[in-house]
Amino acid sequence: MERMKLLTRLSRISPTLIVLVAVCLFVVVSVQFPAAVAFDGPSIQANLSESRALVSGQKLSDVLSPGEARTYDVTLLAAQHARVIITKGDLQLKISLLRDDQSAEELICRRFGAAELSFSTEAGATYHLKIQSIESEPGQRQYDVQVAGIDAVTTTTRLEDRAAQVRGEADQLREQPEESAQRAALTKYDEAVTLYESVPDKAQAVETLCRRGEVHFALSEYQASLEKYTQALTISEQDGNEYGTLAPLQGISYANVYLGRNDEARKCAQKILDRLAGVGPSQRPLAHRRAEAQAINTIGEVEYSIGELRKSINTFETALSIFAEVGDRAGKALAMLNLGYSHSDLEKCAKRRIILQKRSRASHLWGTAADGRWRKLRLAGFILHWGMSKSLWIFIKKPRTIFDS
Repeated sequence: MERMKLLTRLSRISPTLIVLVAVCLFVVVSVQFPAAVAFDGPSIQANLSESRALVSGQKLSDVLSPGEARTYDVTLLAAQHARVIITKGDLQLKISLLRDDQSAEELICRRFGAAELSFSTEAGATYHLKIQSIESEPGQRQYDVQVAGIDAVTTTTRLEDRAAQVRGEADQLREQPEESAQRAALTKYDEAVTLYESVPDKAQAVETLCRRGEVHFALSEYQASLEKYTQALTISEQDGNEYGTLAPLQGISYANVYLGRNDEARKCAQKILDRLAGVGPSQRPLAHRRAEAQAINTIGEVEYSIGELRKSINTFETALSIFAEVGDRAGKALAMLNLGYSHSDLEKCAKRRIILQKRSRASHLWGTAADGRWRKLRLAGFILHWGMSKSLWIFIKKPRTIFDS
């Protein structure tokens, strides 16, 4: 359904902008659905000799080319729990966690921002973490990896591990194009939200609700998407996490755009900008700069929806520059596509304006001619259109005073 809507919108774009739109779509597709990278479980073992040890609190930086992988070791004692954070921007990754007993877990990470893993052991073990690029675009991209903490296993950490596992399963289901897989992901996300709330970890519950909102949005279920984002916003506000409200507010704003509630969409987007205004752009974290770009883009879509095309062009250009600054390729593609729509519609409006001006001048000449013969011609045209009779021809031949009266 979303593809059909997109094709309908693309059919209205002027030929002069088809190339631009095609490029934007290529970027979106390549970012969201990069070429598959083969994964061979035993290859992890082959790379173990090149593994680097991860120590709690230490951050390691590295780069990857498409298809390339790095392996890291995390050693846990009996009854220990670890949390690993991979800061990657919009780098597309496949993350595999291999235990000494050869069992493995895999996670596909396409989302912008950090990826987190949570795992525990009862008897003590060394975990081998493989990070592999699944990018389709050439070039090296940087990421950071660190063990955020190693703690004793508790009931809470077991719940965290289970919640992370279930949410990871939901993320993998979203990789499948079938609607049934998307529906199954919704169920998994619900389970993960319940687990995170029982920890309690409100920040992760909010993040999971936002992912559920994304699935509803992808299914064109905009009202359901709005409800999940609203639920996430309520939890964030109750938790007193002002910056934690940014993602729910963005989801609420964008869902309202598609529901035709432009005033509400603009108001929510402006809230995001207001909450970020206290810190200068250069001091804002990358995620906050991206949230700013998303909010500005949403305002541009509102302006586009209500016909403020010139204003929307300026707004989309501002969003585009920030998306480029933070390295969000999908965001750049979206802003460029929106610019294409605005320029196309503005071009069409200009053409319509010229046509209407010509018609207006012709109508003025036609309607103000003093010679009654013009009026006869107008009447004759009416008759020829609707059909004529003898009595009407007689009427046309009547004295000029009839037409001038």
